[in-house]
Amino acid sequence: MKVTAKWTLTLAAVFFSITLANAQLVTVSTLHRPYDPVVIKASDFPEFINQPISSLHVWAYRDSTGRWEPIPFQVDPINENGSYFGFKTGLLSARDELLLMAKDLGDRVPNGYWPADDSSKIFQRYEIFVQDTLHLSQQGWAYFFQSASLDSVSPVNYVDYDSANDEIRSDAYQLGFNENFGLPDKIIIPQAIEHPDTNIFERFKFRFKIIAKIKQWWGSYSKEVIISEENLQRVQNDA
Repeated sequence: MKVTAKWTLTLAAVFFSITLANAQLVTVSTLHRPYDPVVIKASDFPEFINQPISSLHVWAYRDSTGRWEPIPFQVDPINENGSYFGFKTGLLSARDELLLMAKDLGDRVPNGYWPADDSSKIFQRYEIFVQDTLHLSQQGWAYFFQSASLDSVSPVNYVDYDSANDEIRSDAYQLGFNENFGLPDKIIIPQAIEHPDTNIFERFKFRFKIIAKIKQWWGSYSKEVIISEENLQRVQNDA
């Protein structure tokens, strides 16, 4: 899918109260991608860089109900080495990523129409436009706000993590990991199979071949080491 982001300026309240009354200015979402995530680099939102992530909110407008609503999203911090396991500062970095689900996108509103929140109108907002590149007529929108007072915690939760069993769970799948190596060893898709508790994961296969050149005082030689799931040993730190 193609994802673009742009910002729009705050306009006077009298303007958006008039334009909203004209329903033809609201473009209804036609996007139908129920399983696809939308991932956008934070660098596409320069006005929000170095701002507290807790002050950022993603909302969608539903013309069918005439209401704004918060939609689920998350910000993945990425450190300078490109790792997702870096130190979290709580501020949006240009390296970070904004993630949301395509199915939660809503309709497009006129530039001057905002939620009933005065704090959000102090800042610029971003209109997020998503288009299915296989079906160009399918489009959806969301709006990325900054506000100190906007209450935008969505009640929807798609994924949970069970730390006791090291498992990721959702309505669509369940993914478990081997306690020794951290490799996946369980996949359950409850809605797709006859027996909803059946683990369809058979085996995690991988192959590494390492050729090490070892130098000694009397010369050097090469040693080939092949590592697979058959001979992988757990490394323990006894320190």
